[in-house]
Amino acid sequence: MAILTSELSVFFETNGIPWIILAWLSIYVFRPIATIVHEMGHALLARVLTKENVRIRIGAGENIFKFKLMRIEVEISFKKMIHGHTAFNGNILSKMQTLLVLVSGPLSSIIALAVGILTIYQTKLFTALDAVLVGWICSNLLCFLRNILPFYLQGADQKHSKGVPSDGLQIYWLLRKS
Repeated sequence: MAILTSELSVFFETNGIPWIILAWLSIYVFRPIATIVHEMGHALLARVLTKENVRIRIGAGENIFKFKLMRIEVEISFKKMIHGHTAFNGNILSKMQTLLVLVSGPLSSIIALAVGILTIYQTKLFTALDAVLVGWICSNLLCFLRNILPFYLQGADQKHSKGVPSDGLQIYWLLRKS
């Protein structure tokens, strides 16, 4: 516990303000990447289970980047990049397979978060790199929390009146059907 406190104490000193600002800026930069990591978690498992093409959409508006990788079609727009969606043919999946695909997104966010934490505490990096890693950790934590809590999310395209159901809400519905 003393090591944890001593490593984090640099952020709470007066001269730690630039590191806190760097961590906040890192959150802003890494949040779209955390969305991509999350959606890739869904897409990779959906690709394996469906044997069909899977589509990832990140952001809203006109697609800037479009590419296909291993039967995964990726579309990225720079507007509202915290919004993501993975589309696949879920009609051929069992209830357990659907549950696994829904859980794989939040799980990939937790893995990315854990890698950041382990990197900070297993290596001796510069304070600036630690601040950037704190941004990475917070971005993935925000992505995890946003998706695991059972409620409607604001849609990227604003056409859904209630919003888009989070992974947690879809998991709740799936488990409630039993």
